[in-house]
Amino acid sequence: MTATHHDFDLCLEKRAPHEFTAYVPDEAGGRAVEHHFGLRLDTLKMREHLRRLEAYALHGELVRDDFHAWTPSCAPCLLARKEVGDEVVYPMHALVRDYARRRRVESAEDERVLLLRAARFWELQADQTKYLDEDVFFRLRAREYYYRAGEYEKADDIVTTATEPMMRWGLRERLIQLLNESIKTLEEPNKAVAMGNLATVYYMTGDYQMAIKIYEQVKALFEEQGHKLHAAIVLHQIGMIHQDQGNYAEAQARYEQSLATFTELGAKREVAASLSQLGIIHQLQGDYQEAQQKQEQSLAIRMEIGDKQGIAICLHQLGRIHQHQGNYGEAQARYEQSLVLLAELGAKLEMASVLHNLGIIHQHQGNYGEAQARYEQNLAIATELGDKRGIASSLHQLGRIHEEQGSYVEAQARYEQSLAINDGTGR
Repeated sequence: MTATHHDFDLCLEKRAPHEFTAYVPDEAGGRAVEHHFGLRLDTLKMREHLRRLEAYALHGELVRDDFHAWTPSCAPCLLARKEVGDEVVYPMHALVRDYARRRRVESAEDERVLLLRAARFWELQADQTKYLDEDVFFRLRAREYYYRAGEYEKADDIVTTATEPMMRWGLRERLIQLLNESIKTLEEPNKAVAMGNLATVYYMTGDYQMAIKIYEQVKALFEEQGHKLHAAIVLHQIGMIHQDQGNYAEAQARYEQSLATFTELGAKREVAASLSQLGIIHQLQGDYQEAQQKQEQSLAIRMEIGDKQGIAICLHQLGRIHQHQGNYGEAQARYEQSLVLLAELGAKLEMASVLHNLGIIHQHQGNYGEAQARYEQNLAIATELGDKRGIASSLHQLGRIHEEQGSYVEAQARYEQSLAINDGTGR
């Protein structure tokens, strides 16, 4: 019984109940190469595994260790485990490698077609995995093939999606490299967008001077192209950098300029964002009445347009305003409302921030059990997300809880854990 895998032109001949010969037919109908193996695998499943092998065979000889996760039955017969330094790789069997390369030469398919096929293969793996981390890494592999195939917009879309997790995992330099590759290859206005993303990476890592420099370039590009909305959004971002540096007058000026443009364009979501940031500026300067007024204006707009995440953000900020004034009951109510919405949205990073503030409120009121519960919830989310700074902050607060209750040994353990993480992140 012979079954032909038409996509790969590799034939399987069943010799015994669980023994096969795989071979490549030559032009005369003979067998150019053949390989004997025994396994419990039907021919349809074998074909599926061979399709997956093809993506590797077309572009290299070595396969990463995680390949076995996808081909546990087939891999032992076509791959050989080999240790190269600290890495485990699988040299591909000549049957698969040589034939795939010969097929590439003989077929009419060009390099770009094969690269796109490999990119789609990795996107399929990303769609099928149950783990977020694997999803991102699989898509980054797809990005490499899209980039090599000249599909620069698709490649950049993947980089944009991967920015947040890559930052969280500490892959800053690799992310900067990918964004610079996007900037070199994209046309306007996508090039300006990629530049904006690069500026955001510098901003997130504390390189404010570089971030402002790039944002100013991006703003100028958008203004030249007549993109008033995008230029105003970049201006808003520049305001946030000034805010983080404590330059509140500069930040307020940028927010008010962007607010005027957003209002002119009828961009309600952006109007709400500017009002909220102006509220934060007033809050930071101790003007709680003006801060509350701006947050409530922002909240009204966000409720009007049904922006759940924006509503949650405003409620959180209103909670902080009340907390700073010692109105713990009002603050707790706003935080709890915000937390419900964020949980519905699955916004775990924002949930962690709210939980942290709820912990502080309970701690100030001497409710150590409630405070500890909130900090531990925060710690669990930070651990799940790989947020090292969040983990360190939660451990520090848990240390304070134990210290205030006289559990000094436990407190010291938490402080030391927090310190070790902060040392590792350069804080």
